[in-house]
Amino acid sequence: MTAFVVANVVLYNFFFDVPVKLYAAHLLIMALFVVLPDVRPLFDFFWRHKPSAPTGVWVPPASRPIFRWTTVVIEGLFLISCVATSLYYSVPVYRKQAAARREASPLRGGWHLDSSVGVGETAEAGAKPILTGDGLPMTELYIDTLVRGCVRSSDGVLWRAFFESDSTKHTLQIAIRGTGGFEYTAALPDINHLVLTPSGKGAARSRFCDLRGFHWRRRIRL
Repeated sequence: MTAFVVANVVLYNFFFDVPVKLYAAHLLIMALFVVLPDVRPLFDFFWRHKPSAPTGVWVPPASRPIFRWTTVVIEGLFLISCVATSLYYSVPVYRKQAAARREASPLRGGWHLDSSVGVGETAEAGAKPILTGDGLPMTELYIDTLVRGCVRSSDGVLWRAFFESDSTKHTLQIAIRGTGGFEYTAALPDINHLVLTPSGKGAARSRFCDLRGFHWRRRIRL
């Protein structure tokens, strides 16, 4: 059943270009590997329409009670370690994302790029606008939370983006999938405009206007 479901996910990822192809393919390979000993009965049941039952066994049953209990203990420890590892890595991330969703920030919302210019004499010649994974410049910025959102490139494609904001330093780090991250100083000259000034070299100052006049920040400011 898992193999059937994950096969559909793999096809969806490949044909609709969802960027988790390798992960889904690994899940499908693991599911097929688990059912490998029962390939013959599955073939007889689904293809030849003959009565069959799963017969494949990866590990023969232990002949002595001590071996059986040892197997149970090892399997239990393995299960506990998997659950503990998942909780150890996922709980801090979930708490960080939950705090970012609750934080009311004037940066959250949709922004359209007005202009992008170099900063300083050294950056004027080689300054580049914020680029997406395919190398095209970004035209729109959507900050859903202060952790994640997306950007739109000049050809209309949406790219997943990750953010890290520091309200005390007024900085915003933007990391777009497929590109390196940049740190910007975020300034709001008024409620309708956002200016991102790069902290280092190689990027350009970008000025954004509020997208379609949809003021998520107006309610937050009040």
